[in-house]
This record gives sequence, structure tokens and C-alpha cells, in this order.
Amino acid sequence: MPAARRHILLWLCCALFLLPAILMLSAQSWQSEAGSLAPLVLCLGGWTLWQVCRNNRDEARPGSLSIWAACMVAIALAYLFASTIEMAALAALAAWAGGTITFYLFLGPVMLRRCAFPLLFLALAIPAPYAVSASVNGWLRGWLSVWSVDMARALGLDAVLDQGKIYVEQYVLVVENACAGMSSTISLVAIGLLFAFWIHGGGWMRTAAMAALAVPIAILANVLRVVVLILLVSEQGSRILATGIHPLSGVLSFTLALALLLLAFWIVDLPRKIGGRGVSRTAGN
Repeated sequence: MPAARRHILLWLCCALFLLPAILMLSAQSWQSEAGSLAPLVLCLGGWTLWQVCRNNRDEARPGSLSIWAACMVAIALAYLFASTIEMAALAALAAWAGGTITFYLFLGPVMLRRCAFPLLFLALAIPAPYAVSASVNGWLRGWLSVWSVDMARALGLDAVLDQGKIYVEQYVLVVENACAGMSSTISLVAIGLLFAFWIHGGGWMRTAAMAALAVPIAILANVLRVVVLILLVSEQGSRILATGIHPLSGVLSFTLALALLLLAFWIVDLPRKIGGRGVSRTAGN
């Protein structure tokens, strides 16, 4: 089969295989604020995978059919089981594994290594199991509540934390899972990894640095979001949380976190840029 038709068949098969899991995710986790950024990660990962495949298409060779068949038996059983019980996380994981092994079948092991980063990046769109997300969100809720109240009191606001609840004058606020920041942290780490991959060709040191910087920056942005909401409740009352201000604050906090991440990356990368310019000038002389 010509390479062009083979690639079209690859994407068609992957789309058909992934469709049930995507529909399940869109009806469950993507409907919530916590999972609203997952489609963005999926689109960016798909675009990156397409670009890397196009740049390395000359290295494409078919993989082993027997290896693909053996893997697909286990993957298909897991996919069927997850779809039957409507377990979105397991269905998404099985769909990702099936897409990856099908990618290997059509394009071979060399292309699989070339595209390791975008394929792993796509896995970040898979929702975390409930046991993991509940534990992490619980820790983040407690941490955010403590630091948000401390910062609000430093700004002169009448805020008190008692048994996980934030008391602002006569109002009682609770940091929910959507505001805890696990989803925004994962999304920010994903975008930071993608940025490092495209700027520096996937160097592991800089990629790891971007991921490490993204976590505290995302948490800081969420703390600022909670403090601003406390301030608004103190001034306007709790009715302000029923307006579009609440979801808009999530978008703004993520935008702020992304800007801070890019600024931090620029600062970390500044010595290399200065050193590079110095080397080029010396060589020119």
C-alpha cells in the first residue's frame, strides 16, 4: 500500500478506536471545570504528533503484526470491560494504548521512538483515577485554604479558617475540588512540557525544569484566585460566586500561571542565551 494511503488508514483506524472513549470523557469528566482543559491537551498533543510524523516520515516502516495482535487482545478486553461499566479513566487508558500500538504497527519502532514525547503527552488527557484525584485534591484543598486565609488576613480581610471552611464575615466558603487546582496544575505541566519540546527539541533537562516550575506556579495562581474570591465576597457578598466571575476567575488564574511559567522559563534560559551570543561574537571576531 502507498505510504499516503497507509497514513490515512492509520488515522482513520485510530479515530474509530478512540471515538467511544472520547464520547465517554466528553459526557463525564470533560463536563466539569476540573476536566475542561483536557480537550486542549488532546488537540495540542495531536497536532504535535502530526508535525513530528511529517518531519520524520522517511523513517516510517511497518511494525510487527504479531506483536500488535498480542497487545491488542489485552487492550481490547480492557476497553470492552471499561466501556461496559462506564469507567472513563480505564477506557481512555485502553484507547491510548490501542492507538499507540496501532501507531507502531503502521509506522514501526523507529517512528515510535521519534514520537515518544507527543504520544506520552497525549496520555496527560486521561483523567486520574478517583482514588488518586480525591487524595491529591484533599491535600490541595487544605493547603490552599490555609495559605489563602493567611494571605487574606495579611491584606486586612476578616477571614478565618475552621475545620476546612473559610469564614468571611458572615459568609461561609468551601474550596471545592474544581478550585483545588489539580486539573490546572496538570494542564500547566503539559503546556510547559510541550513548550520545552518545541523550543529545545525535547531536551530532558529543560523539559524536567519546565515541569518542576509548573507545579508551584500553578498552586500560587490558585491561591491568588481564592484570595481574590474572598475579597469579592467580602465586598459584594456570596452572591458574586453565582455569577460568571467564578468561572472567569479560573480562566484568568490559568492565564496568569501560564504567563508566569513562560517568564520563569525565560529567566532560567537567559544564561544560555547570553552565553550563546557571546560565543557567536567571539567566533565572528
